[in-house]
Amino acid sequence: MAERIMSEPAGQKLADHIKQNGSNIETVAQAVLLIQNILSGGTPGSMAAMFDLSLSSVYNLGQDWQSADMEGLILTDLNLAGFATSVGTSGVRWKQPTVEIGQITWSDTIDIYNKEPGTADVSVIFPDGSRITKTANFTRQLPGGRIYAVTWDSSDKGYIDTGLTQNYGYTFKGRGRTIQGSAGVILGSYTSNSDRTTVRFLGGGNNVQHMWSTNNQVGTAVSGVNVNQEFEFTAKANYLKLVQGSTEYETTFANDTTSGTGAAKIYFMNEQTTGNYANIVSCEGQIIHTDGVT
Repeated sequence: MAERIMSEPAGQKLADHIKQNGSNIETVAQAVLLIQNILSGGTPGSMAAMFDLSLSSVYNLGQDWQSADMEGLILTDLNLAGFATSVGTSGVRWKQPTVEIGQITWSDTIDIYNKEPGTADVSVIFPDGSRITKTANFTRQLPGGRIYAVTWDSSDKGYIDTGLTQNYGYTFKGRGRTIQGSAGVILGSYTSNSDRTTVRFLGGGNNVQHMWSTNNQVGTAVSGVNVNQEFEFTAKANYLKLVQGSTEYETTFANDTTSGTGAAKIYFMNEQTTGNYANIVSCEGQIIHTDGVT
């Protein structure tokens, strides 16, 4: 006797299916699929059970996200057109799955580049109706964007009033660089040489002048920082820190004024309205109060 290819209960299940559904082509096709699932132990009618889904970490929809072809983006990313290949050497081809994307839930959290992340369910649907669904990450570009750095016109002695006045207990932090060969201030207040809280970056001599209100000059031969290239600084009474890439320079002083206030305004990208220290490219500036509030 020939060896049985399926158990009697499985064979009875197949026979019952054909009796109940007739014997047309569609029924035979369903029966063949049923046989395949019985022999493989799978769930009837589920091509999705044979595959897995690997999505990219994030899909950037750009500024025109409302009209973006998201389905096309997923189809291309997964190369689903490559699914429709011939079976062996026959003229029969696999049918290409389709893509369905649910509504994106946006996070309401905007990053420094004015981008907002969101998530949505992405489904790949196979010709038999079964599907694989996973959560995908998206980003959209909102109007505007990040201002990376600002500088003044070469003929302009510009400044930005921070609205704060001189306090010898404040800490200044900033990021930027001088305009090659010139002197600039990212944050500063100045009335006279005996009444100032400012840090001057001298592009010509490549030096830093920490003035609180005593002038403590730091040569870059000591610090290893080139102020004509982007750097970060932290300055307060008796303290200066410079950072540029992997280079960090930190020093203290013993002769500064450490407390008290004055009427001089603190300016961004200069130290006074008539100052000559606007020759700076500024990326960031922070003023930290004595109570730690920025």
